[in-house]
Amino acid sequence: MYYAVSDQEPPGKPLDECRLVPVNLSFYSPEDEEKLNPDTTSQLKWQRILRYTGEAKAQGACLGQPDLAFLLGVHPSVIQRLMSENRQVFVPTRGNLADMGPGISHMSKIVELYLQGYTETQIKHRTGHSYESIEAYLKTFATYVGLCERGLPLPLIRKVMHRSARVVKTCAALYERFNQPEYQWVLTRIRQIFAREQAVKKGVVP
Repeated sequence: MYYAVSDQEPPGKPLDECRLVPVNLSFYSPEDEEKLNPDTTSQLKWQRILRYTGEAKAQGACLGQPDLAFLLGVHPSVIQRLMSENRQVFVPTRGNLADMGPGISHMSKIVELYLQGYTETQIKHRTGHSYESIEAYLKTFATYVGLCERGLPLPLIRKVMHRSARVVKTCAALYERFNQPEYQWVLTRIRQIFAREQAVKKGVVP
C-alpha cells in the first residue's frame, strides 16, 4: 500500500495541501520476468513505472516522479531519463494527468484509436501504453461524453471532472468529430463506461 495524491486534486495546488488516498501497487508481475536482462535493469524499471502509475490511476490517485523514484529506489534523474527515452508513451503521472506536462496528445490518440474500432489490446501494442492507462483515458473521455449529453456547459464539466480546460477541450473536439452516425456503435460503449462508473460511485455495482 502506498499513499498518493488523489486524481481529484486540481493542477497547481501545493502537494502538502492535497488529499492523499491509499493505493495497492503490485511489486511483482509475471511480465517483469520478460524484462529481466543481466546487463541492464532499465526495461524492468520502465515496466514498473507503467504498472505503478496505471494501477494508481485506476484507484483514483496519481503518482509523481518523486513517488516513482522512491518506489523504485532510484534517483529522480533515472525516472526523468526513462520517460525521456520513451516520449512516445504517455505515462499517467500527476504532472501529465493534471495537465502539468505534455500528455494531451497521447490521450487524444488513444481515444481516437478506440473510436475508430481498435481494441484495447491493439491500442496497447500500437502505443506501448498499459491497459490501466488506456482504461483511465477512456474513462476520462466517457465522463465528458456523459456530462455533455446531460447538457452541462463546458465550465461546469471541467469542475465536475477536476480536469484542466485543455483536457476538456480535447474531449470536446473528439466528441464533435466522432459524434456521427457511423460511430454511434462505439459511442454506445463509451456511454456504457460512464454508466458503469456512475453505478460504482453510487454503490450499485460492487
